[in-house]
Amino acid sequence: MGEHAVRPWSNPHERVAVRRGSSFTTIRVHYTCKIPKGKRAEAERALGLHEKGCPASQSVRRGINVEYSAEFEEV
Repeated sequence: MGEHAVRPWSNPHERVAVRRGSSFTTIRVHYTCKIPKGKRAEAERALGLHEKGCPASQSVRRGINVEYSAEFEEV
């Protein structure tokens, strides 16, 4: 079987799982976040620490690549 994306959820926390045959190879998580003005640096730092602090990500990282991205809207 070929590679295809499975989109079981939608924004604000969109997760895309890429499957090759019957195994998942990559999970892409995209966050759409509203943050206070002037807090972009803190929000980007929090995203950078996400993998270390996310038990679900830690449990699959040996066999599945987990990628994170985000859009920040300052309000």
